[in-house]
Amino acid sequence: LVIWNPRDKKIETEPVKLRQRDIDLRFFSEGGTFVAGVKNRVAFKATDKQGKGIDFEGVIIYDSGNKVAEIKSVYKGIGSFVFQPESGKKYTVEAVFAGNLEKKADLPKPQNEGVLLSVDALNAAKITIQVVEKLSKQETYFLVAQSSGEIFYHTKITPANGISTLELDKTKLPGGILKFTLFSSSLIPICERLVFNNQVEVVNLVIRPDKPEYKQREKVKIGVAAITSSGQPCEANLSMSVYNVAAQLKEDEHANNIFTHFLLSSELKGNIENPAYYFKDDSLTTLQALDNLMLTHGYREFEWKEILEDKQQEITFQPEPSIEIKGRVISANTNKPVAG
Repeated sequence: LVIWNPRDKKIETEPVKLRQRDIDLRFFSEGGTFVAGVKNRVAFKATDKQGKGIDFEGVIIYDSGNKVAEIKSVYKGIGSFVFQPESGKKYTVEAVFAGNLEKKADLPKPQNEGVLLSVDALNAAKITIQVVEKLSKQETYFLVAQSSGEIFYHTKITPANGISTLELDKTKLPGGILKFTLFSSSLIPICERLVFNNQVEVVNLVIRPDKPEYKQREKVKIGVAAITSSGQPCEANLSMSVYNVAAQLKEDEHANNIFTHFLLSSELKGNIENPAYYFKDDSLTTLQALDNLMLTHGYREFEWKEILEDKQQEITFQPEPSIEIKGRVISANTNKPVAG
């Protein structure tokens, strides 16, 4: 709601144009590592100064200006691409917004050695996990999977010829956001990747009124049944609100709701625009957009050098040492403070 003071200067009727300096274009390498000589998945997100996603198209070029790949956002300025960087080369993205506004941004510098954690969750039945190692000597790793802070899977991984692949059955995994963390043999986290498992158990409601139409203030009887995804009746704790459709404000087409809050918004960083969009159907485009959301809003990069050196972040506001309660005792009759 905008309130204008008529004494102020004339209201600008023209829309504010998108400016290059107002665009924030960021890149997120899968698992938090970016290694030269192997294929890497890199996600990206473009936002304006209000933090709203803006779609764009672009190309990746390196030092000499040669084009490596073309990129295009999928939804709300978010997307991803796969390419193999070469050691010692600087890669730049040349993006075009709103048809004519251009902006350049540098990709992260690829490391000569490292480990990649690649996860494919687009298959309807399984999640495929691949660990790619590019080191001078072979290592052993531990893969740990968590859901809501609880470990549900762990295994030891020793890549053969630098690659190790494993598959997990989606029906045997918890639904919602899963966190896969790759640890070194000394139990130091190296890579982490969030994945969404769409095998979510939901309760479907069947609501039937006893009549197709009612007179004003006529008693309404409604039958409600709660049924699981497998078709079995179940107990449910429900609430109901009744409102006049004509007086209701128009909501966003894919606004946040209780389903998206528990499965997405409460577990991911940042503001997620139109979260219900990611559950509108099971098409490949929607699943890819959901996976790109995991790569950007669920991005992890470990700064373990500071942790191993025992560097503590400075706390600006110290916790309160105790709880104080202040008040007064008044008489119930006179409503005045009691003597003493």
